Amino acid sequence: MLKELKFSRLTTFTGRNGTFKCAGVELIDYTDRVQISPVTSKGNVGRCDIDIPVEDIPALIEALQDIARENYDQIPHGPTCAKRVHGAAECDCIKAELMPT
Repeated sequence: MLKELKFSRLTTFTGRNGTFKCAGVELIDYTDRVQISPVTSKGNVGRCDIDIPVEDIPALIEALQDIARENYDQIPHGPTCAKRVHGAAECDCIKAELMPT
């Protein structure tokens, strides 16, 4: 299975030929591992791959969620969040799931 994740803003990645603009990542499921590759601002897959063993994906997700919690104030509410759209007191988007306890 192939999935592409587009970032909300451009970042960069560094490969053997220098630093390039990164618009997202491509994820390829190889059953025993997931390969992550950068996607350039021109839509090309960069020449850089990271293979994550499938059994380590939960630990990777947990580490990314920890980082998101540490940077909670910088994460915007989702486009359909009741707090953002309707001015509700409660957040009902992904940001609510990351709320530090």
